[in-house]
Amino acid sequence: MISMLLNQLKVQPKNLFESFGKLFGSTQVRKLAEEYERTILSLFEHPLLATALIDFNGNLIQSNRRFCDLLGANSHAEAQAEVDRLSNQILDQNLRQTLVGGEANFYFTEKQLTNKDHEIIWVKLSASLVRLPTQAIAHRKCFAVLLEDITENKKIYSALVRAEEKWKSFVLNTPNLFIQISSSGQIIYSSPSVKHILGYPDEELLDAYIWKFIHIDDVHRFELALRLWQSNSEHNNVGIECRFKAKSNLWMCLYLQGQQFPISAEANGLIIDGYNITDRKILEAQLQDTEKKFNSLILNIPGAIFQCDLDYMMISVNSEIENITGYSSSNLICNRVRSYLSIVHPDDRSHVKNSVMQLQSGHHSTSIEYRIIHANGDIRWVCERKQKVFSASGQGVWFDGVLFDISDRKRTEENLWRSEAINRAMFRVLPEWLAQI
Repeated sequence: MISMLLNQLKVQPKNLFESFGKLFGSTQVRKLAEEYERTILSLFEHPLLATALIDFNGNLIQSNRRFCDLLGANSHAEAQAEVDRLSNQILDQNLRQTLVGGEANFYFTEKQLTNKDHEIIWVKLSASLVRLPTQAIAHRKCFAVLLEDITENKKIYSALVRAEEKWKSFVLNTPNLFIQISSSGQIIYSSPSVKHILGYPDEELLDAYIWKFIHIDDVHRFELALRLWQSNSEHNNVGIECRFKAKSNLWMCLYLQGQQFPISAEANGLIIDGYNITDRKILEAQLQDTEKKFNSLILNIPGAIFQCDLDYMMISVNSEIENITGYSSSNLICNRVRSYLSIVHPDDRSHVKNSVMQLQSGHHSTSIEYRIIHANGDIRWVCERKQKVFSASGQGVWFDGVLFDISDRKRTEENLWRSEAINRAMFRVLPEWLAQI
């Protein structure tokens, strides 16, 4: 019996219900038709699917609430108006012919629709040709249309695509390097910046182990960081400085941070990002060398190096000031115990103040000699040389200076002056003395 039905369907697929009538009788056919109708109509009760029956003329036979909501319609009449407006979009002319001609039983497609509120919506559309064996529609064939709103999915997908494009653009254009390694340290991926910084093409890096490129003195530090990056510790974003061997055999210093891929990403190992700090490290080394030379110079200069503000208050001064004045630097800085000007000889203070005024009024440097009163009460001579320091905007900010004890030179000059005076006096009286002999 089943084989007879199948043969009948192959020969006359359009006479489905007549075939069932001959085989099972009219009552059974009616029951089967009602069941078939209930199955079709159950689609209209689906809460997520927008469902409609549309005849060959584009008339909306039936639709559910979801279909009306999707098109922004409040009634069957409004829904019919929207179907008329979107007829070619809902039922593509060419695809409709494939259903009518029996070339396909159904088709799926994605459509972009504009509802009556001018909102763009994306739907997944499926259409098929059906016949409802009821008196209401007189056994007419019609199209069963199912619409699933995928607007949010499209937005999410578009956002993901944009994010991926931004990420690709960032990776391709950033000076930072990115290296993906497996849990065993094997290099899986390297960004274009890796070649730019280290000089290795992909074929020399991929599948190689990262340890091959790390300086032996930095391996232990890298291993410790790797364990932290692989852990779930809140401190696993630690960064390290590490030397990598470039293709040129030079050692490049990189600052690296690592991050384990989340389990949801289904990716293996770690992603390591970093940037080149070689030039900075070279400058730091040069700066340290210069600082050592400067400190050595300061320690060996036979004078006091000082900084003072524009009002001549000491901001900083080295320990040599105590050998010159008898007062420690801590006593003089910021006038904590006394001001430096207070130990200048009263007869020379105006001379010192004038030199400060010269710098304040536009002179860049001055050099003066004056007397100070040592902490033990002795009078000492000093030579002071100072210059104005300017900010980036051209404003004077402080004075840099150096102070030398010239007491010995002054005593020598005074002795020479006395000797010269005695010699001049002797030359005046010598002729008279000789004449009397």
